[in-house]
Amino acid sequence: MVDADGRSKRALGKATGYGENYVQQILKDDKEPSFTRLAKVLSVLGPRATIYVISGALNDTGAQLRSALLAHGVDHTDLPAVMKAISGFVSETDDGQSPPDRPHDQPESASLHRAKSP
Repeated sequence: MVDADGRSKRALGKATGYGENYVQQILKDDKEPSFTRLAKVLSVLGPRATIYVISGALNDTGAQLRSALLAHGVDHTDLPAVMKAISGFVSETDDGQSPPDRPHDQPESASLHRAKSP
């Protein structure tokens, strides 16, 4: 996850607040950081790093959403319908990132708060 981040180990170490060489030393010396320090490194690396450390899996955005929905009580039999409904509101670009909000791209029928015509 450190290599995939794109920032140098020095930049990551500095971002943790534990010093520029912190991340490099942990990896080089195969040290086991305390939970607090590991949590700080993971917060710097972002949520994908945390999911990877907890589950051992690199999940894409859709897999993360499915996991979150299941964790919040959505029944697995309802999951396909919920995912389809969500995909009607959110589209992903080729890099897996949601595009910025573009209200003019939203079709009129998607507005839930539109008053009915007389």
